[in-house]
Formats: sequence, C-alpha cells, structure tokens
Amino acid sequence: MDSFTMFQMVETVAGYSGKKDKIALLEEFLEDEDFRRIINYTYNPFNTYGIANIPDRATSGSGEFNDNTYDILDELISRCLTGNKARDTIQEEIRRLDSASASLFIRIIMKDLRAGFSDKSINKAYPGLIVTFPYMRCSLMKDVKMDEFFKTPVYAQIKADGMYAAVTLKDFKVHINSRKGKPLLGFLDIEQFVKDNMIPNAQYHGELRVTRDGILLSRKEGNGLLNKVIQGGTLTADERPFFTVWDFEGLVTITGKRSSTMLYEQRLNMLETMIEYELPISEHVKLVKTKIVYNMAAAERYFNEVVDKGEEGLILKSKVGLWKDGTSKHQVKMKEVYEADLEVIGFEEGTGRNEGRLGKLICTTGDDLLEVGVGTGFSDGLRDSLWSSKYTVKGRIVAVKYNRIITSSSNDRASLFLPVFVEFRSDKSIADNLDRLEGAE
Repeated sequence: MDSFTMFQMVETVAGYSGKKDKIALLEEFLEDEDFRRIINYTYNPFNTYGIANIPDRATSGSGEFNDNTYDILDELISRCLTGNKARDTIQEEIRRLDSASASLFIRIIMKDLRAGFSDKSINKAYPGLIVTFPYMRCSLMKDVKMDEFFKTPVYAQIKADGMYAAVTLKDFKVHINSRKGKPLLGFLDIEQFVKDNMIPNAQYHGELRVTRDGILLSRKEGNGLLNKVIQGGTLTADERPFFTVWDFEGLVTITGKRSSTMLYEQRLNMLETMIEYELPISEHVKLVKTKIVYNMAAAERYFNEVVDKGEEGLILKSKVGLWKDGTSKHQVKMKEVYEADLEVIGFEEGTGRNEGRLGKLICTTGDDLLEVGVGTGFSDGLRDSLWSSKYTVKGRIVAVKYNRIITSSSNDRASLFLPVFVEFRSDKSIADNLDRLEGAE
C-alpha cells in the first residue's frame, strides 16, 4: 500500500471522535501489512529516533515511501544516523515526498500519528501488535491485613517523588520510557551506566530526579528540568539528573511469557550488587534508600522521620513478593494523603531532642467527634516559636494531612493515621466536621 493512501487512512481515523469507532476502523485497516508496519514504526516504544524537533519543512515533492524511507527510519533507530547528518537526511527525504507522505514521515519520527488513538486502542484492534509497559502498583493499607503483612520483617523504602521511568536493556541497547511508553530521551549518562553495569534483557523500574549543586530539587522543579532534557534542551553544569531504581525483572516476565520466580529480597540484592558493587557509587543511577522494619509501630516512626525531612512517604515491601503486572498485596503505600482543617484545643511538650519546645498540637473536628495529636511537619524553629506562645495557639485552625481516619471500639472519638502539620489557616475560623473528612476506614 502506498504512503499517500496510508496517510488518508490515518486521517480517516482522526476524523472520528468515538473510541469504539476508531477501534473499528483500526481493526479494518490493520489487516494490511503495510499499515501495520507504519503503526509499529510509530508506536513501538523501542523505536526511538533521537530527534526532538523536525527541521523546518521545505516544499514537498511528489514521491511516496520506498525502501530508502524505511532504511532512514531503521538507521535512526539503530543510531547509525545521528546529529547534523540525520537532520540533513530527514530534510532531504521530506523534500522528495509528496505532502501527505511527508506528513506521515514526520509523524512517525515524532511518534504520534495525531489520530487520537494510543497503543491500547491498537492492541484492542490487533492484539499484541504493540509492546506495552506493565506496571506493579502498590496496595493501600486499608486493602491489606497489616498484621499478616508484618509476620516477617518488611522493607521500608523512601517514596521517590519524581518522574517514573522504565529503563529497558535489550540487545545491548537502552530505552527509557514513561509509564505509558513515551520515550524519555537525552539521559546519556544514565543510559551508559545501565549498559555497562546492569543485567541485559531486563527492565528496571524507578524514578528520574534532579539535583542542583548536590541538593535534591522538588518534584515540580525537577520534573520541569527533566522535561527540558526530553524536549532536546540541556541542563547547567551544576544540575544532574539521576535514576533511583527500586525493582527489576527479566523481559520474559515483563512481557508475560513467564511468571515471576524471583522473590523481592533476591531482586533487591541483585540491584545492590549491580549498582553499588564498585566505589565510588554512581551519581547517575542510585538504589532506593531501604530500611528493614519489624512492625507497624516502627514503620510509623520511620514514616514520621522521613516526612519531617521533606520526603513524600514510604513504600512497605514484603521480602517474598513476586513481580506482577497490576496491584500487588506485597507492597503497600504509606502515602494516601488527605487534608483536614482542625481546631487546636491543646498542646504537649516534646521529649528527647524536642524537650522544652512543642511536641504535639492536640486538634479536634468542629463536631468534637475526632481528636488527634499532630507531632510531625514542624521545623525546629516553629516548634520553639509555638511553644513560647502556646496559649495563643488554642482555638486556631490548622491544616493537617493524613492517610486515613481511624476508628476504635474502645474509643468514642475517631483519630487520624499519620497526621502531618501543613499550616495555620488564617482564612478559616471553623473546623471541619468529621463527616466532611475523606479516608474513612
């Protein structure tokens, strides 16, 4: 089939707004081998072309796709064609092609046919045509029997707050993709470390983050810089992207050809060997910070500690967990954060390093059906300030983040799990009632 006709088919799909209509058309069009070919060139996540921006489009010619067109795409994928030579070759091919074929060629390289369908729709129309990226999600604590979860020691890992990435090492080539399969280009130091040090034919899961002068940036600022790199920009000399990895599996498991057989303890130990075997430890790929906890009380203490340091929370992982595509009962997120506006009714002095300053604010809902001591989220300076003016704090409204509402048969009042102070609400004078709060058990 010629490229002019294939472009018209793409435009036909684009003309329908309904997903079912698009899938029905794709089912028909994907019967053609040539159409499947251009779909694969565009949406196969392992096909990346190394071009962030197409050169200014020149006047099109009258040609259609030929063997040379596909050779250009293959050479871009294999990186045999890069830099200025790649741009010149692309420009020359655009000049040769007719307008429709040139548009199709550009859209393939940009990995978006602009027809309003994704790899999921493609695979519904033609199962298995496009490789998708499985993802193992965490369970919420309300969905897991935590007493059984802690029958054996548990890994507590700091929840990385960055940009999720799946890093695949296949046939000695490294591909970095988003959860949806979008290529994340430009991280050459990370790619090189993975190629040199990691087990091949496997996929590594983690998050991209950024430091500046060795200081970790916030998610908002860091992700902005990461997107700058992905779009072809560069960072300053003091800004460094890195990959925090927490899990991996072989591609035969990732692609569903074989069930997982490696326990998480084995996978984590192998990651440690790959990443931290040689000193100095890499600045480009880091192993997630991990601590062993033996019960829920220890997990809560560690959670409070990392939140006080500005981290987002924890992921609790069973040592015996197997990798799976979907939600796993073997890993639990300690970060289902809600927010409530509560009234301060009292305070407690701190202990240990917080002796002589604020330890907790005692807070309640407006209907007095919930009471909680809020002891995390305060800087040392704020603890000192609040303790010195503690009698003026009573009656004020505070915003508190929490994971869920806790009820008990032995207590008439509800409480909050993992409460964290956010701020004083100078714009509010009335606390929320219990029935206004989210996160009930």
